[in-house]
Amino acid sequence: MMRILLGQTLTFTADPFKVPVNEAVRHEARGAVAIEAGRIVAVGPADDIRAAYPGAPVTDHGAALLSPGFVDAHAHYPQTAIIASWGKRLIDWLGSYTFPEEARFGDAAHANEIAARYFDLTLASGTTTAVSFTTIHPESVEAYFAQAQRRGLRALAGKTCMDTNAPGDLSDTAQSAYDDSKRLLERWHGVGRLSYVITPRFAPTSSREQLAALGGLWGEHPEVLMQTHLSEQHEEIEWVAELFPEAKDYLDVYDA
Repeated sequence: MMRILLGQTLTFTADPFKVPVNEAVRHEARGAVAIEAGRIVAVGPADDIRAAYPGAPVTDHGAALLSPGFVDAHAHYPQTAIIASWGKRLIDWLGSYTFPEEARFGDAAHANEIAARYFDLTLASGTTTAVSFTTIHPESVEAYFAQAQRRGLRALAGKTCMDTNAPGDLSDTAQSAYDDSKRLLERWHGVGRLSYVITPRFAPTSSREQLAALGGLWGEHPEVLMQTHLSEQHEEIEWVAELFPEAKDYLDVYDA
């Protein structure tokens, strides 16, 4: 079904880094967006769009700017309940706040409660696509994807894998990381607007065996993405150098 939204529109017609900005941007104080089957089919002056699609239902947003949904390319939805916790350095912060909270996500009810809250908060701020870490618990992945699907959002995530330098209740193994990730990938990847992302948390919490296992899974499924962390603090970089002395640098840990 065709529908039309009215409001201000701002359209980029060229790369503003290559041409003067006034030549790259088109602003319509009274613009319109035509949408059909969930896809934008036309953007332009309101009178032109309404004439092109007579009879289409119209929603008038006045002077509001019609904007595409925002994309959050790196999130940790399990940390929703600890937002604004007192900021320590990364490693201390993980031990004091993050890991205790993440340990709760083996409870499917808790995982679903936080996932629902996370997506409601992000959607209220205009974010319609999110790429998130979860926890080692498959329940945390199931909850994330189920709540995103319920809201029709574009969501990407994967089981966060850790088998070393992590609390016992937040540790898996190289084999369970592979098995759980493979099962969840086959269950959710490509369902609606959902995509699976292979997710070792970061080099210090994955053994060489786990990184190799997840690399093997990625080789079997090159259609999915991989996410992790890299070079966030000096102490972390030094720690990685101690753990992987054979690597040329932090990135080489993953390339190898």
